[in-house]
Amino acid sequence: MLARLHEQRWAVTAVLSDRTVTKLSEARTLEMTDDNWQTIETMLPVLESLKTATTTLRSEEYISLSMVFPITMRLLDRYLVISADDSTVVSDFKKTVATSLRKRMEPDNTERAGRAALLASALDPRHKHLRFLPLDVQAAVKQQLVIHYDGLAATVHVGEDGGACEEASGMSLEPGPSRKRKKTTLSAFFGEDYAEGEPSDDELERYWADPPVPLTEDPLMWWSGKERSFPKVYMLAMRFLCVPATSVPAERVFSAAGLIVSRLRSRLLPKHVDIGKSKPSPLEDYLKDFLTEYKHLKDNGIVYKGQTYTVNIDALICDAPARAYLKCIKGHASYESCERCIIRGTRVEGRMVFSEQQCTSRTDDRFSRVEYKNHQTDVSPFIAAGIPCVSSFVLDYMHMVCLGVVRRLLIYLTRGPKICLSVRQRDAISQKRIALRKDAE
Repeated sequence: MLARLHEQRWAVTAVLSDRTVTKLSEARTLEMTDDNWQTIETMLPVLESLKTATTTLRSEEYISLSMVFPITMRLLDRYLVISADDSTVVSDFKKTVATSLRKRMEPDNTERAGRAALLASALDPRHKHLRFLPLDVQAAVKQQLVIHYDGLAATVHVGEDGGACEEASGMSLEPGPSRKRKKTTLSAFFGEDYAEGEPSDDELERYWADPPVPLTEDPLMWWSGKERSFPKVYMLAMRFLCVPATSVPAERVFSAAGLIVSRLRSRLLPKHVDIGKSKPSPLEDYLKDFLTEYKHLKDNGIVYKGQTYTVNIDALICDAPARAYLKCIKGHASYESCERCIIRGTRVEGRMVFSEQQCTSRTDDRFSRVEYKNHQTDVSPFIAAGIPCVSSFVLDYMHMVCLGVVRRLLIYLTRGPKICLSVRQRDAISQKRIALRKDAE
């Protein structure tokens, strides 16, 4: 995006300078200074190197795990090195990225030499020299590879064809039927062991001694012709080189539009990215930090300019499912779900309706003593915190009216059936509305 913007710099400047196209107020907001253009120009080479690195690692057409450390170290040793010509912005950017990469990758840590990415690099004929690593780390990686090789040697033997065969430990397998090989005159003359591979004791040494292959060569193709020469190392290579560097394409991480989770690219809202299949459980752990902080503020208050201010929760505003979750009560579709009155609802056309108007109100005291057995499902953590679970959880206008009643009315008006009301029916509905209005007030 910055490369394209830099390429079209003068076209953008011309459009912003043309008052028939761009208003002066808009131009002042959109125009970029010479320093901005200079920053873009100096940042492009660094960003281009990062783009190349991420594009290479995200590839699904060739192996990529063995490229992780060679690419990372190339970035650190060449492209992220601060030079005297770098501006402050570029220097800070290089320093921040380099510090983050070193912290995450730990290329100098010999204790982590057994990581799959390092072993994959050692088994990649393009990078097996490991010159991108410090000498002590190179030795540690090779030692880890020897350990894997020795562990593999216990379960693998060289077959008659020179390839590697893995034995199943702890299992007894009967030999299956196989076609008998017809012995030719030459095979009988030279013997069965003539075509077998060389002894495999020094496979690793011979593998290290072979010169690295060019970067343009496919390591898998190289290994496909080396199964007879390095049968056991071949199996190690197939084990590690098959692992991808990342399961996430670069476009997911570094989007061209810079909008990974946005309403322009996805119907998944940003607030729902980390949503799970169910609400957090247990509730006590979920609310622990919040209630601990509230208790501290309630007991000690907030000191500002020498004056202490008390802190109390006056109201908690949330929708019906959240209230049921936090208060540990039954959901809004249950018979005993009314949060204000002791009333049992009735189901009408698939919906829960509370038709009685004269009911006993619920109280905070009885709720804290968990006396509403048909209404409460558990003891809410808010009770121990001293927060009233009836009066503090308000039934607010937005959720009850705007998102509840008004939305339902709009659905009926736009999608409901067409009906004709008589005068008597209209009067009855009007009286019901007036009665509900009085009770609400």
